[in-house]
Amino acid sequence: MPSRSTARVLVWVALTGQAAFIVAWVVAGALEPGYSVADRYVSELAARTAEHPWIVTAGIASLGVSVVALGVALLRALPRRRAAAVAAGLFVAVGVLMVGTAVFPLDCGIALDPCKQQWEDGALSWRSDAHAWLSLVAQPLLLLTPFAIAWALRPAPSGAAALGCGIFGLAFSALGVVIAVAGGADAAVGVQQRVSLAILHLWVLIVAVGILHVTRRAPPFGKLVPLRPRDFLARRWIGEGELQPWPYFLGRRLARPVTAYREATWLYDRVWRFDDQMRFGDGRVQGRSTYCEFVSDDRVRLTAGDLPDGADVAIEEGGYRIAPFRMAFPIGPFPLYIRVSDVSYFEDDGTFANVFEARGLVIGLPLARLIFHVRPLDELDDPVPSRPPSQVPA
Repeated sequence: MPSRSTARVLVWVALTGQAAFIVAWVVAGALEPGYSVADRYVSELAARTAEHPWIVTAGIASLGVSVVALGVALLRALPRRRAAAVAAGLFVAVGVLMVGTAVFPLDCGIALDPCKQQWEDGALSWRSDAHAWLSLVAQPLLLLTPFAIAWALRPAPSGAAALGCGIFGLAFSALGVVIAVAGGADAAVGVQQRVSLAILHLWVLIVAVGILHVTRRAPPFGKLVPLRPRDFLARRWIGEGELQPWPYFLGRRLARPVTAYREATWLYDRVWRFDDQMRFGDGRVQGRSTYCEFVSDDRVRLTAGDLPDGADVAIEEGGYRIAPFRMAFPIGPFPLYIRVSDVSYFEDDGTFANVFEARGLVIGLPLARLIFHVRPLDELDDPVPSRPPSQVPA
């Protein structure tokens, strides 16, 4: 089984190989006199009678190598089951067969009448037969890959998604057969093949993104917040806050202050709940609840309706750290997923600034930051929670 970093490198090799194949047949097709993308196969550009056969030969070989690389990387992403080896083996087999079609090119352009007649008369070399058989065997093996992945991932939702991809692949293949029969075997064969190749590229992309997601690094914990967890994680707080859109030199002028309030309620010995409220000047109130659980003596797990992946807090002697987390920010009926980091700090006068910075998921562009200037409620005005915060380290 490859390491995490090796698997990620193999995925990028796979994606690069897919792109190289597309560039190869586009360039070679443009250089080939009289070549029709609609009516001729890609592999004809690598035939021995082509003007520049080496271009598409290299492209087909890179396509095969990319599928092999994806299959090896897949072992790292799937659960350790026999089905995982089957799924990876199918990808490797398909890739090897593709490389074989590059090693054994066609003798001539099979879609052209003179070459087609020679094919029907059995006058072409065994290399053309080998090319055709390798291509024929690779197709059903490729169709089996989503079902093998679904088998390996069952009963996870991702397994159901892979099963759906497999069903779509079968339906698409059946549709292709119907079109070929209805329109004739030679009807727009170039278009049919390139649509099939587009489906292949899409499937490789889906699997590649899945592997990259599974093998991603856990986000590192943010900077140390020098505040005792007992003081912040299990008490009542009140203060003023404001949402500053980016760019911040303008956002400060656009921001409107809100009153922020937090109360902690202990549910069990190691589980408690935050109830947060933001009260706006126009009378609107926005609330949210966050559930906190000690998963170990120095780790707290946060879950909430707008935290699709939750968030992790590391407890240390001098304070605590929060790992960056993904948040679903509501835009009408639709959620906007953003990456949030806790960059809290103490101001010169001792006020605690609880600061959250939001960035885009794709390229990390800054979006906004939410700043709360808070203080704990006076103990005389702060009733003891339903269970003392005995589980929170001092």
